[in-house]
Amino acid sequence: MKNLFPMILWNLWKLPIGDEFVKILVTGINGFVGSSLIPFFAGNYVIGVGRQDYCDIDINCYLKWDITYWDPDKFAQIGDVDVIIHAAASLSVDDDDPDIVNVNCLGTYNVYKLAKYTKAKQVFYISSAPIIGIPIEHPITEKHILEPQLMYHATKLCGEYILNQLNKLGVEVINLRINAPIGARMQIKSIVPIFIDNAIKGHDLILNGKGSRKQTYLDVRDLGDVICKNLLKMGINGTYILAGDKTISNIDLARLCIGICNSKSRIVFSGCHDESDEIIWDYDCSKAKRVLNFSPRYSIEDSIRWIASKKMLT
Repeated sequence: MKNLFPMILWNLWKLPIGDEFVKILVTGINGFVGSSLIPFFAGNYVIGVGRQDYCDIDINCYLKWDITYWDPDKFAQIGDVDVIIHAAASLSVDDDDPDIVNVNCLGTYNVYKLAKYTKAKQVFYISSAPIIGIPIEHPITEKHILEPQLMYHATKLCGEYILNQLNKLGVEVINLRINAPIGARMQIKSIVPIFIDNAIKGHDLILNGKGSRKQTYLDVRDLGDVICKNLLKMGINGTYILAGDKTISNIDLARLCIGICNSKSRIVFSGCHDESDEIIWDYDCSKAKRVLNFSPRYSIEDSIRWIASKKMLT
């Protein structure tokens, strides 16, 4: 039955759209961030695009589209859109992986063309706060010097420059530099879901170095909330840092996960060096709070409880 799903959604584009709807196109709909945003757009008309044959998210229309290939015929039937949310990205940390440049640069250029083709009024780009490189100013603001350390971050910065060219066409481009997004749909590939999964199972939580690296985490529900607040809001063109309010070290994060999960897990040091020890990722989100009305509601404790509750049900 799954093979029928995209066809069913494809046919839904023919439904009439009232004036009260905002027509939103989301790239990377099958990814963690893209899929997590959809609940915030209830009552609007949502078109999702992704590489997979089907989408299991409840949206109005799904198009299979690899953004590295420009295919205007794919979009001929959907007509104009109001807002594009560009969440598709290659997350590879291998600098020699060609998919990074293909998706994050060429793919973003095709999203630029898509915005022109569909006459979008507004584009939200899910960028990355660590594109600055190694923090040398604290707290980190949008004015921090940019020296990306990984090809991934270099290509995300390239994406900002590409989409900013839409400004010349009168399109509002909002670059959201997010830091460490977390939520219930994320895969067990990063420190937060790994710690939570091990704490639930009673396994050891392994730390490299001294566990002193400090970072903030952004609950994807706060990301969805701020985008929803600013749909079709004009005059907010620009770049904004979005991050949680609390900076926490890796070792304190491990303790927190153990405590919230009521776990008997132990914290064990691997003995391996961690080159990020002593680095602090603390952010000043005052610009986003002032202009976008960004107001993070979910603490790191709230996020851990949410993720843990979902994992306990699976």
